[in-house]
Amino acid sequence: MLNLHRFYAANPNAVAMQVYAAGLVHTAFRVAQARVARQVGCRPEDISTAKFFPRLAWASIRLAIAELTVEDLREANPGVRLRIPKWDRARWAQAAIEDILVEPRAGKRRRRRSRIPRGEWESFAHIPGARKALGI
Repeated sequence: MLNLHRFYAANPNAVAMQVYAAGLVHTAFRVAQARVARQVGCRPEDISTAKFFPRLAWASIRLAIAELTVEDLREANPGVRLRIPKWDRARWAQAAIEDILVEPRAGKRRRRRSRIPRGEWESFAHIPGARKALGI
């Protein structure tokens, strides 16, 4: 989610900045998750990060583009009073809570068993050349 599996520079300062920025973004997303949970009256853990964070990121990008567009319009039209829309009412800034909640598990989880019971494991001694390779 935060794309820390790849660093974009070999410089230690640049890597530190990337990690720091990822931490800031993660913290901001968690704060937004807690605020949404408080508004709808649920626990933050009930909101799926896998569903919520991409929607929040997309809405943040759209909001930034909208704000930049308003600034460009103000510069292009000096002296004209522009009415700024309420961004929280925009369709891209909304999601139904049912769409971002964690889905409950479907039934009980079954316990996995190993393919070979532990009592039936064989040593490497039965493999040809294993004794010589292991120094047995």
